[in-house]
Amino acid sequence: MAPQIDGGCGYHIFPTFVSELEPKEIWKHFDSILNIPRGSGEEDAIREYVLWVAKNTATRMRDLTIDDVGNVIIRKSATLGYEDRTMVTLQSHKDMVNTIADEESLPKGFEPFPIRPIMEDGWLVSKYRTLGADNGVGVCIMLAIMESESVVHGPLEFLFTVDEETGLTGARKLQSGFLKGKYLLNLDSEEEGVITIGCAGGARAELRLPIERAVLPSSPYYKIFTLKISDCKGGHSGLDIHLGRANAIKVLAQILREFHYDQLRLIHFEGGSRLNVIPQSASATIAVPRMELQEFIDVFMIVKGQYKKVDPDMKLTIQETHDMDVLDVLTESSYTKTLSLLGVIPHGVLAMSKDVKDLVETSNNLATVRMNEGEMKIEVMYRSLKESALVATQDKINSLASIWKADVTTEKGYGCWQPDPNSYLLSVAKETYKNMFAKDPEIMAIHAGFESGVIKATYPSMETISIGPSMQNVHIPGERVHIASVAKFYSYLCELLKNIQ
Repeated sequence: MAPQIDGGCGYHIFPTFVSELEPKEIWKHFDSILNIPRGSGEEDAIREYVLWVAKNTATRMRDLTIDDVGNVIIRKSATLGYEDRTMVTLQSHKDMVNTIADEESLPKGFEPFPIRPIMEDGWLVSKYRTLGADNGVGVCIMLAIMESESVVHGPLEFLFTVDEETGLTGARKLQSGFLKGKYLLNLDSEEEGVITIGCAGGARAELRLPIERAVLPSSPYYKIFTLKISDCKGGHSGLDIHLGRANAIKVLAQILREFHYDQLRLIHFEGGSRLNVIPQSASATIAVPRMELQEFIDVFMIVKGQYKKVDPDMKLTIQETHDMDVLDVLTESSYTKTLSLLGVIPHGVLAMSKDVKDLVETSNNLATVRMNEGEMKIEVMYRSLKESALVATQDKINSLASIWKADVTTEKGYGCWQPDPNSYLLSVAKETYKNMFAKDPEIMAIHAGFESGVIKATYPSMETISIGPSMQNVHIPGERVHIASVAKFYSYLCELLKNIQ
């Protein structure tokens, strides 16, 4: 099919069946942005697409502003007769998580862009990479409302933020006075029929452990192998942390700790992809003298048994490396420190909420490990519904770093979003949903960061909720969005905009 206009973004747009899904006014935009790379920090093209829509096809646009970090704000005047309503802010983030399946799982000739999803049992699915429905569908819903003459509403402003996935940067750096709305509708939730009114706060830390290397002995004769743990389910490090899925970094370190220094030498270790993703894969390059590889497999099978219900597809691959001229390996002291530190850094649920049933209070994600000649760098992300627990978790990380003689750098993240069950916005949202669908929506707080909570910290008088259509497997290959839920959510959002006074 011939490409259409590039929408001002510099990328050719190739229409597919996605444009024919209903509501077409949403899916035509989603089909377009499937062609546009928009990973965190690489959002120029998607910004240009949003601006192109605002300037060329949107209606009743009043003004358009881009702030210093790249957030875009666009305002639209009210429908005739609704001019006296309070301004509402609609908000989505422009970036997405770019995660691709392990190379051995990819079909021949696979290209990461354009993203080419399939339909499967009512879902739009990207099998081998992330789909970008998080938060691309929210962006496209906002574009559809920008263009619409039929959606009835009061004054609106559309906030498209940057770099949500790697630290909520756009929301955190939003300046006071930039927004005019009193009510904020964040469109980044992932379950239709759920209204989120609170979330955990989060922060990150980076540990740098010095390592020493020694020349690999010439005798006995060593063979070089790469051990790789892969096909772990992974998932969102907040929303999925309670599921107890395997952390590939933890699994590999656990296997290696079963072997003494005289049984193997460690050359390299790395794993994980992003701070907010539970690691799906990790690899280690090792030098092995006189050792049966079956011993690794036996240990792996024991470890895999711990996760047989939650991560049944996890696998270990062992590949001999013939073209590697290895001279340096970790010394015995560095070998021990490296693997022991990876063992003691906490991962998973640290505490459950005592106030809300089945809600995680505090967690930590051992997210990434990278190794170079002189150090191993470890990144962790911790979350909590309580500020005091965030401080306590940071203290624990600092203590471990001190004991292991590692340098540690912390980055203050974002605070907790405390629920307001009595807000006017929530009452209208609940009433609208019940009137439309003859049932109450579910009201909840979640163990993940929301931009709405960060924005509310800068605009404390603003009332906010988070809503959205149904999605699954966000941040990992196999991400999918339920097609019918998008239509249902859009009809609900349009009615809600009409009802907000």
